[in-house]
Amino acid sequence: MKTLATVGILLSMFMSLSAAAPPITTLILSVPVAVPQGYETGDQGDEKLFTGKIVLLNGQLFILRDDTNGVWYHLDDQTTARKFAGKNVDVKGKLDVAVDVIHVQSMEEQKN
Repeated sequence: MKTLATVGILLSMFMSLSAAAPPITTLILSVPVAVPQGYETGDQGDEKLFTGKIVLLNGQLFILRDDTNGVWYHLDDQTTARKFAGKNVDVKGKLDVAVDVIHVQSMEEQKN
């Protein structure tokens, strides 16, 4: 009987913790992204070329991972990013620092 009571207590603790936890999408979107030097908050700057690999973050969100500089960026065009999953790409766009997103103008696979 003691074991059943312990299991019941643990189960009720787990349920109360999971109800208080934020949904996974909230956790994904709150992860900070590196901001290049010279950008101010809310500044979209000029269109730039970003290079890296398109990877799937937590099975839900495609990002641009720049291993050369050790940073990664959110992308506003998930449809195009999906087509390049796992590939090294060049992304032309503007970085919106306020929301940590590259507003994609174009994306193409890098030529080796």
